[in-house]
Amino acid sequence: MTKVVPSVYLELATKSMMHIQSLISPDSSKSVPINRLQCQYIFDKLCETLNNVRECICGPSLQDVPRSDCIFQNLAQTAMEVDKLVGDCCDAQWIPAAIIVANAKEHFASLAFKLRLYRQLLQSIFEKKATKMLTKLQNPKWSDDIKDAEFSIMDRKVQEDRKQLLSRLIQVGSSESENLIKRLDIFSIRGALLQHNPSFVLDPWKVEWKSIKRFRRSQIGKGSFAVVHKVEWLGKYFAEKSFPFPENEIFRKEVSFLAGLSHPNILPLFCYASGSRYCSLVMELMDEDLNSLMRNRLGPKTSLDSPFELLEAIDIMLQVAEGMKYLHQNKVMHRDLKAGNILVKCDGGHVYAKVADFGVSKTIESRCTDSNQTTDVGTTKWMAPELFSEESHDAGPSVSWESDLSLKYPFKVDIYSFGMVCYEILTGCIPFVNCNNMRDLRKRIKDGLRPDIPERCPEQLSTLIKKCYHPNPAERPSFRKICVELRHLMWSLMVGPTL
Repeated sequence: MTKVVPSVYLELATKSMMHIQSLISPDSSKSVPINRLQCQYIFDKLCETLNNVRECICGPSLQDVPRSDCIFQNLAQTAMEVDKLVGDCCDAQWIPAAIIVANAKEHFASLAFKLRLYRQLLQSIFEKKATKMLTKLQNPKWSDDIKDAEFSIMDRKVQEDRKQLLSRLIQVGSSESENLIKRLDIFSIRGALLQHNPSFVLDPWKVEWKSIKRFRRSQIGKGSFAVVHKVEWLGKYFAEKSFPFPENEIFRKEVSFLAGLSHPNILPLFCYASGSRYCSLVMELMDEDLNSLMRNRLGPKTSLDSPFELLEAIDIMLQVAEGMKYLHQNKVMHRDLKAGNILVKCDGGHVYAKVADFGVSKTIESRCTDSNQTTDVGTTKWMAPELFSEESHDAGPSVSWESDLSLKYPFKVDIYSFGMVCYEILTGCIPFVNCNNMRDLRKRIKDGLRPDIPERCPEQLSTLIKKCYHPNPAERPSFRKICVELRHLMWSLMVGPTL
């Protein structure tokens, strides 16, 4: 296999930069982009990063930098992600585009944060100060200060972009534009509205059942209670998750928590619909779930003992942790985190991960069916031991939103499950794969049973995973700390050969 040198990745990043420039140029024949100021800012940030890298390599040739190709590869992937986001903002069908990206501040700010870190990291390598940079990365406050600075800048861009979008929407005067105007108001004061009037938050996300175009033989997934189909809405393809009952207060209350949430590593809700016998959620269309990806990569005939190279595995873990950190910051618990509930897209060889099925689906199932309805048997293998009750039946524990909130550390149940997800990513296996007696397994888990972490796993990562599934919830780290640890480990592995 031919080795790809760093200069090739730099050329790919430059190609993305030039394409973005053609999209947002004032002379462009394309429509005025949604989020124009945010697009311009992230473009300037990409230019600044690439120009800085070129300045650093003016002396030594790029090929002389020892094994830095993985850093440039990640930089190129980030540039392509910027290209994709800006491209979505420049779609000629600007009202559907606005519905999708009008609340993309988290995505823009996250990319700006990444670019700023890449620029500083690469500069530190060329200046022989990489060790000092890695030390800074271990300090949560240092990275938080950088991220906060980017979000502060982005906040100002967002306010002006929304004013411009609002002006365009008022001129259109369609039902879609009126709903989007309401959404723009809600984005900025969502927390307060949720507390006082959840229904008002939800109303702009409701669309007519007939406005969604459905196809025969379009099923792409099925759970114990809901079915997922590929559908068309506003001229674009989405995934629709349908429930076999009409809209009710339980459905509305739970969906209101999801409306307006937006992060590059969570599956967004774009709208919902209800008919006489069904209600549904319309979300982003992904390729497959993480469990399926790992199963397909390993296959029955492969000799691989892991579905991912180490750096790729840590990158996926970090994406999931970032998505979960955002949910926890917005007071949303997942309560069923596992590889099967993480959806992925593979683009240019890179795996993009998004956390799905957080909150709403599980709560709807437990509240809208017979009281004896229990969660999926397999879910036990990812559940924190504090959720097991002595009265649980062999079929599996029945866990509700209220029971989670009664715990002293309710959000730490997701941390435990994340530790199990990390094990899945490292091995391609579900935890306790050979344990089928759920009652016995729950007892053994409460007594301290945990899956064996592979010996090839770096000590720093192994220690972090063990902290995540610590029997004492108070000892488990927050997702903020997990993100700092994973980012430091990933960049240490990238920089290590250059030291």
